[in-house]
Amino acid sequence: MSYCSIMDVRRRIPEVTSDVVSDADLKDFIEEADAYIDDALREIYDVPFTTAPTAIEKLSSMWASYIAQTLYPDARVEEDLVRLRVDIDNIIGDYVSGKKTLGSSYEIDNPISDSFYYTTTKSKYAYYEVDQ
Repeated sequence: MSYCSIMDVRRRIPEVTSDVVSDADLKDFIEEADAYIDDALREIYDVPFTTAPTAIEKLSSMWASYIAQTLYPDARVEEDLVRLRVDIDNIIGDYVSGKKTLGSSYEIDNPISDSFYYTTTKSKYAYYEVDQ
């Protein structure tokens, strides 16, 4: 079971169509993202998660979209990729250090608490967690 869906990743990178990155490739990227998350959180949580918390779903789709964009680079997204990688590393680091826990890092069914940043790409916005 994957932590996120192919559609979750596609929503993060709308300019990367299926002509550019196939669903099969995205499935591989999701598996890679999930393995990265499991490895990073193995000491703290019982992984793999049987039901992925919302924060883990978001983290998985962030990492998978990062992988897709680094393998199929577009000069317009370089700045966004740097920020995305820093954000992913910070989120993982916060879990590992205990600064965040899965219970405190998200609110179920409360999208109003989501934070967004505007990208330099043509897409409207990309999801990105921030400390509040």
